[in-house]
Amino acid sequence: MGQTDRMLLLLSSQAAQAACTFEATVEGLDAALANAEQAYVSLDLSAFQNASTEADFLVPCLAEPVQIGTAARLHRLRGLGYFADGDRDAMRASLWTARHLQPQYVFPESMLPVGFELRDLYEDLAADAGETKRLSRPREGALFFDGQPTRERPLSRAALFQRADGSGAVVHTTYLAPGDEVPWYPGIRTRRTRWLLGSAGVGLAAGVLYGFAWQSFTRINQRDPGWTDADLQRLRTQNNVLFWSSTALAVTSVGGLAVALRVDR
Repeated sequence: MGQTDRMLLLLSSQAAQAACTFEATVEGLDAALANAEQAYVSLDLSAFQNASTEADFLVPCLAEPVQIGTAARLHRLRGLGYFADGDRDAMRASLWTARHLQPQYVFPESMLPVGFELRDLYEDLAADAGETKRLSRPREGALFFDGQPTRERPLSRAALFQRADGSGAVVHTTYLAPGDEVPWYPGIRTRRTRWLLGSAGVGLAAGVLYGFAWQSFTRINQRDPGWTDADLQRLRTQNNVLFWSSTALAVTSVGGLAVALRVDR
């Protein structure tokens, strides 16, 4: 399957995600993956493409979380396809995840003979998780990556992303390559909320201090005839401290707001 075919398949899969008229099962996906594997062993390119296409169309319509074994199987299939396309980066991203999920798995020699380049590439891959990024907690339900309930999204390897609603039913499934955006979902922006509340508190304090500074400034302008030069200097010093303190807090509040708009994106 060439690069153009895979691009068309990706667009078609995205369209399928938006217009699923059926609920795919993990059992059905496993069957499609098994058919693709058998076709690969039989060197039946047409059957391999058909089974791979079927698997890719089932993925976005899954109504249940996959098991880790199924996720690893899907990543291995993707890796085989990317290797055939000559896309080494995508192949490595998919096979790395397969290796991480099932580090003890060994390709059957009927699929990848000993000494075959792809077999060696796979066995040389590390099984570590690599760098991850924690996503925001969804307002309801849970997030799954490769069949595991977690908010840790892999950054350097591929991942099968799923989101379940409050009842546990999967409402979104998509295959993510490194650099792909995670589909939007309503989340609890914990860090953003903390920054916003903190910025609001600092801004309130800045406003209070500025109010005191204004009162002090007004008092100085209404100079009491009984004040000495020392009294006036003391009031001016107090006014400067209040004014510049309120200014510093205002700048801090604005900075906190800027951070709040960037975190948890």
